[in-house]
Amino acid sequence: MNRWTLSSEQFARRISISDVEGFFTRQLQIEPGVRAVIIDSGRNLGEVPAGNYVIESFTEKLQSWWNRKQCDVIIVRGEDQVLQITSPPLLTADFLQVQFRTRVSVQLRDVMIFHQKLMGSRAEYTRDQLESSIAPLLSGFIHSFVSGLTMQELRTPDTWARLDSHLADHLELYLQRYGLAFGQVLTLSIVHPEYDEQLRRRGETVLMEMAAETDRLSAKMANDAAWDRVRTEDRVQQVQAALDNLKIDREQKELEQVRRRVQIRRNLRDAVLSDKFDKLQTAADLADFVRDLDCEKLLAEDELQQLKELLEQRSEDRQANRARLLQRLAIQQRLDLQVLTDECAHVLAVRRRRAELELASIDESETDRQWRRELSKEAERAEQQRSERWKAWHDRARRFRDYWKEKRDEEVSRQAHELRYQQLQGEAELEQQQRKIRLQIMQDEQRVRTAQAKASERWIEDQYERIRQKEQADLERSLAKAAADLAHEQAERAARLQADAAAQQLSEHQVRAAQQLEAEKVTLEHERLEREQHFKRAQEADRQRRRYEEWAERRHHGRRMEEKRLEQDGRQNERRDNQAHELKLKQLENERFRDARGQSLEVLIFGSNLEMGKTLAEVAAARVRAEAEAAAAKLAAEVEQSRATAATEQARQQVAIEQARQAAAAEQARQVAELQRQRQLDDELRRKDKEILDAKDKHISSIETASDKRDASVQQMADRLLDALVSRGTPAGGPAAAAPSPGQPAVIPPAGHPAGAPTVIINQTLTPTAAGTADASAAGNVQVKAAAVGSLQMPGAEEKRCPYCHGIIPSVARFCQHCGQKQP
Repeated sequence: MNRWTLSSEQFARRISISDVEGFFTRQLQIEPGVRAVIIDSGRNLGEVPAGNYVIESFTEKLQSWWNRKQCDVIIVRGEDQVLQITSPPLLTADFLQVQFRTRVSVQLRDVMIFHQKLMGSRAEYTRDQLESSIAPLLSGFIHSFVSGLTMQELRTPDTWARLDSHLADHLELYLQRYGLAFGQVLTLSIVHPEYDEQLRRRGETVLMEMAAETDRLSAKMANDAAWDRVRTEDRVQQVQAALDNLKIDREQKELEQVRRRVQIRRNLRDAVLSDKFDKLQTAADLADFVRDLDCEKLLAEDELQQLKELLEQRSEDRQANRARLLQRLAIQQRLDLQVLTDECAHVLAVRRRRAELELASIDESETDRQWRRELSKEAERAEQQRSERWKAWHDRARRFRDYWKEKRDEEVSRQAHELRYQQLQGEAELEQQQRKIRLQIMQDEQRVRTAQAKASERWIEDQYERIRQKEQADLERSLAKAAADLAHEQAERAARLQADAAAQQLSEHQVRAAQQLEAEKVTLEHERLEREQHFKRAQEADRQRRRYEEWAERRHHGRRMEEKRLEQDGRQNERRDNQAHELKLKQLENERFRDARGQSLEVLIFGSNLEMGKTLAEVAAARVRAEAEAAAAKLAAEVEQSRATAATEQARQQVAIEQARQAAAAEQARQVAELQRQRQLDDELRRKDKEILDAKDKHISSIETASDKRDASVQQMADRLLDALVSRGTPAGGPAAAAPSPGQPAVIPPAGHPAGAPTVIINQTLTPTAAGTADASAAGNVQVKAAAVGSLQMPGAEEKRCPYCHGIIPSVARFCQHCGQKQP
């Protein structure tokens, strides 16, 4: 697909099409925002809008173009072009220099005029070229605009609109010549540092005045707010004092009612015991009797109903009914007296706290404020306890009335209560055993998980050790193989050197130089292998260290996650067990309250005489107190045991977690120590290797020095032998001395020449001169054959093994050709 588009730097470009059918072998796509104008021989054939085209749809747009089969396409941008204009310092009407920056937009209106006047024969026209063409015009008109206004007029809000109108009026004709149209002024910036500084200082002055005014208003508002707060606190204190007085009056009224009710019951008891009650026969007499005793109607309805029932019963039952009524009045009187005592104590405590608050409000120190807060909290707690006591008292009175109404059988109710109590106790013990079993299962699971974690750690360590041993063995095998290959290559090089030396009959100096060069190559290769080996070892140690650190980090993270999970499970189980235990305690307490209506001996007391009723009441009270104390002690023991069990379990979990953390810390410390020890060993090995290399270098240097000295001495000896031979061949004034025949070289072994040592063979031909003397400088041929020790093996020479590197060398060699060590 052919695509007509423009790059970010291009404003317009030309496309020449010579063959339409070849050009439209595929589709044509004109990008959005691009205008494509077809020009043929200077004529505008039309404009093709953005879209996808084939040859048929394109020719429908331009029928005249289809006849020529060729044209030029001018692709231009259709959107507005933004130009940045930065003019040099301009003088205003009041002779101030300002920096003027603006951004304006222009648009292409007539493509043909633009093509003829600006683009011309260019293949493309960039945005920079467009800006450089129009910028001088814009700068000139901006200068004419600025020079006619003062600085204050330039700072007015309508400057932008005036500049836009000015440029639109003056640029329109100039831009029409190039096929362009002026858009609008986008941004405008007028900068004069000194003038801007003056404006800034004026603004700061205004801000300071506003800040001072704001502070004054804030101070006034704060003062008003403080006065409002004082007045509000005063009103609140007055209302609170009124509420406290009202509350005190209500409490005093309630206490007075309780006191009068106690006095009425005492009078009623005395009246029932007197003969006046026996004289009552009708309901009217009873009403008058009650009206005289309870003129304020403070007695309960059930008490009056019981009096009516007692009056309607037969005379033989009146004594028993009277005893029961007296018993009920005594119990009710005890309850009222207890309520009265509690209320009096509460009133005294409230008055004491009010006096303490008044004393604490005298001073506004931090201690007094803290004291007032504590007194307020204490008052709230006391009020809450009082409301709870009132609620309990009303509940107890209601249950007492229900008990006297229903009159259940005490023995059946007691047995049912004991059975229910035993059942709840068994359920509590079963729940406690199940909790212990769950805790044991959790402990076993934790131990199993710990053992599995340790086994996995040991397995990972074994795997790591096997992999390390395998990689170490592979490394050693590779190093051994490299050493063997190096030894083989050295042997081949030595053989080649021996063959080359034997073929070319090198001199002793050349052979030794070649041998020394070969020894240096071997030493360098050995050093390179050692460096590679040390580098590989260092890389392997570093890689193993990184792998071990990553593994240790993963294991430590896993342990931390496991510890967190165990802690969360422990907290959830403890919270769930505590909730279940509290629910059981609440159920037990509800059952006790529900069954409390028939669990005492009040039925027996109700049916007995006065003295027996007193005795049974005392026994019942003692038994109730004993049962309450035993139940409270048992409940406290169960709660304490549950708390102890939870504390023990939590302590054991904390100990296990601490042990796991210590084990992890010890393991990490051991790993760090192992890594440090490995690093120390590596450093020691590097130091030993360096010492060995330094010793080898020193030894090789000493060997080279000795070899050079030996070569120099041999050369001197050979020179002396040659001089002796030359002087011996031509004695002074005598006939020519007998000399070896031509072609028979004279073999002159040096003094102390050992067997198998280098042999110096001198081939010299003496030619007599006219004076009958031999010219020592005649043609002479001196051949020196040197068999290098350890490099050229002489025929019939024996071999031996080097005691240092165990390489095969000639038996007469003084130095090993493999390791360079001197032979014993």
